[in-house]
Amino acid sequence: MPTLSTVDHSRLLDAVIRSLRHLFKIGSGRGYHGLFPSLVDLDKPAMLYGIPPCVGGQRSTERSPFGVNLIHDQTTLRLAYELGQLCDQPDLIRGADAYLSYFARYCTNTPTGLFPWGEHAFWDLVHRRPGASHWHVPWLQDRFVVYDHQCQVPGWLWDKLWQFNPECVIRHAEGLDWHWQVLPGPDGKRTFCRHAFVVERQVYGPNGGDDTNIGYDFPRHAGFFLVDLAHVYRHTRRDDMRARFVEWAEYHWQRRDRNGLLWMLGHLDPCCTLSLGVSLLDATELIKEADPALAALWRERAERYLDAFLTGSHDPAAGRVTCDFSDDPTKMEASRLPVLVPRWTGNAFGPAATIGLLCFAAWRHTGRADLRRFALDLAQHYAGLDLPEANSLPARDVAQALLLFADAFELTGEERWRQVADRWLVQVEKRFFDRPLVRAWTGLDYYESHQSPGLLLIAVARLVSLLGPGFSRPVSPDYTRR
Repeated sequence: MPTLSTVDHSRLLDAVIRSLRHLFKIGSGRGYHGLFPSLVDLDKPAMLYGIPPCVGGQRSTERSPFGVNLIHDQTTLRLAYELGQLCDQPDLIRGADAYLSYFARYCTNTPTGLFPWGEHAFWDLVHRRPGASHWHVPWLQDRFVVYDHQCQVPGWLWDKLWQFNPECVIRHAEGLDWHWQVLPGPDGKRTFCRHAFVVERQVYGPNGGDDTNIGYDFPRHAGFFLVDLAHVYRHTRRDDMRARFVEWAEYHWQRRDRNGLLWMLGHLDPCCTLSLGVSLLDATELIKEADPALAALWRERAERYLDAFLTGSHDPAAGRVTCDFSDDPTKMEASRLPVLVPRWTGNAFGPAATIGLLCFAAWRHTGRADLRRFALDLAQHYAGLDLPEANSLPARDVAQALLLFADAFELTGEERWRQVADRWLVQVEKRFFDRPLVRAWTGLDYYESHQSPGLLLIAVARLVSLLGPGFSRPVSPDYTRR
């Protein structure tokens, strides 16, 4: 590939569309029924049957070998729908429809109703059944098909699944009950675990049965489930769905500290508090017509979560976001959940840009100047950086920085954001788009959905639609990583 010194937006857009078509071509063959695998050869449209070693912060228990993971692919599919409309490419829409219609009709009929997707589960393309990321213990396959959202499922995806199979969406919402546990003791206190079994109809525990997972009631996961329930309540107006929504929402509201912060793994976490707050804003937007009073109550409480997030010892202008809080700094457990900074490791904590994007998402709901300022300060810190020269650079972390620049440009119109974005895009094109399919990591010769290459496709397409000519509107932002 020739050396690139300036960005060509139309060439970048062509590269994005080429990647989408590469994936859909795989899905159209070998009996995949529109689904495309998580591990793919970069040059030819074929599933990768060898399993490369983990890289960076990757864990083997989060991968989807020989399978497909809709949670990973949702950004890719959303982009296919948008570019199909904006660029008059109907084949992209057909490809996304083929994937989702098959998944909704044939991959969701599990004993619990929960879908085989997310952090530890997927759909096995070889055996055509729910697969476990703990693939190295096949005799425990059913026990280790574990449900965990991993990131938010946006409203457009629930709408599409509802279009193809509304019953599976309702069963999924009912299946969220499997996350609840009754703790031992006379009071029978209810708690929830972010994990649940997909295939086995029993409460999740590390050793199965009635083992409890105290401390795994992560606030951000409660936010994911609230959006899921809000969608079904909006469609059905069922009283039991409303009751589920209220129970999930009240659970953490009753567990705030005096600053309004929420607990995760034994410490107060401003970032998880923000995540739940933004998810509540999304959820109340979904139910405001079905239940205006309920929506108004939880929208007001969501703003209190946003207030609590800002009490953390953050310094966005220096690229610093803390995920641990204490009134006594000597007691902060920084080793448990470190301060977020611009990072390029692909690990579970994510880069600081994740929080900047959530602040932009909250600003779009509320118009709050303090959150807008926080996000812009963080974006400005990123603007002073260059992509590291390291051979191994994860698409996900780069994508979130690009999405931060895209929001900053869209919301301010300032030319400096265009210049920063174009400077980064030159490097991104050279290092991620030198093959027929976008790279998930630079320096690695395969595509893997777990590292969110679809998010990089969205980030590049969004910037091209904002900076270049020919678009009736920009590609929508993405705030699902929270």
